[in-house]
Amino acid sequence: MKKKKNNFEICVKIWINKNQQSFLGSGRILLLRSIKKNGSIRAAAKELNMSYKKAWDLINSMNKQTGHLLVEKKAGGKSGGGATLTVKGEKILQEYIKLEKKLQTQTNHLFKKMYIKILKGATFFFFLLILQSCVFSDKKTDSSPPSNELYVFCGAASKPPIEEIITIFEHQMGSKIYATFGGSGFLLTQMCLSQKGDIYLPGSSDFMEKAKNLGIIYPETERRLMYLIPELSVPKNNPKKISSLKDLAQPGVKVGIGHPENVCLGMYAVEIIENTLAEKEKKILKSNILNFAESCEKTANLVSFNMVDVAIGWNVFQHWDSVRIKNIRLHKDEIIRIGYIPVAISKFTKNKVLAQQFIDFLMSPAAKQVYRKYYYLTDTSEVFEYKDIDGCPIGHKSIGGFYQLPDTWLLK
Repeated sequence: MKKKKNNFEICVKIWINKNQQSFLGSGRILLLRSIKKNGSIRAAAKELNMSYKKAWDLINSMNKQTGHLLVEKKAGGKSGGGATLTVKGEKILQEYIKLEKKLQTQTNHLFKKMYIKILKGATFFFFLLILQSCVFSDKKTDSSPPSNELYVFCGAASKPPIEEIITIFEHQMGSKIYATFGGSGFLLTQMCLSQKGDIYLPGSSDFMEKAKNLGIIYPETERRLMYLIPELSVPKNNPKKISSLKDLAQPGVKVGIGHPENVCLGMYAVEIIENTLAEKEKKILKSNILNFAESCEKTANLVSFNMVDVAIGWNVFQHWDSVRIKNIRLHKDEIIRIGYIPVAISKFTKNKVLAQQFIDFLMSPAAKQVYRKYYYLTDTSEVFEYKDIDGCPIGHKSIGGFYQLPDTWLLK
């Protein structure tokens, strides 16, 4: 009979505090690494879906605590300037990486050495107590959830059906799921900095691709759940008589879109504007934008509460608030690509088995029934038959993919 493989694994995390204040941890190391790779604070912040100000605040905090510059800005010029790690910054980065590797190696060695004893029971718990006191400095940050809990970071584009599905899953499995909804980019940053979360469920493929590039999800676990089509959303009485995309470029029209760097819908809005409108129309439309909402839910709320005359939204918005929102479909040539909502297991998960069970449930016929209840499309045949403003099927559009946001749309 084959011997069962040892599936136990010890994972080490390090953070360093100074005077009870956070100084260095995996999130800040990720930022230093990205600055070194990209040669730019702005590019590093963009890669990590972090605001430029947030990146600078973290750098300034580290500089102040060490009394040395860790990151040095280069003067502008033809190349536009940039940033690089100083000798001190490079040294801190390398020493942290060495310490992390050394602790991981020593912990693995200790674990293998004690493995036989661990199986006897009480020694296992004694070992965990020793490991916790030796490796982790702050008990609060090591709040490992019980085995029947999951933490889901979920783009607000799918909030109505996902909330209902979570309730069903919890009832059937006896599990507890803590869901955080918001802009997909903001959530990605939160996951990277906290190094927590079992499942990432962004509002579009764009942010799932970013998560893959950052190496924080298991790509083989990715699945498509439902599809979304961009449309115009207006208040029910449509005060500005909006009837087409070009109307958004009329003087005096109050426009709202999602935050283009951190909200999937904001990216889609920019892509549509850039690919379908003339330069003069783009300029007027940009001047008409009053609000960059922090999530899809907040984009819809701009319309519900009459804060804007029109927003570039999703086809489901009018079903989120049928009393106050009316949708106007785009022409099929204005729909550049179709969005889909993906899901994948995070590499920070503490329960991969339960996380996979939840994804399997999200793919089940019961879950699809919930998606349809909230008017989400669940397969490509429904997508391609979807009618545009003229009543014509939109046809075989590009689905998913990644859009590179032009620098002119980066918010200061």
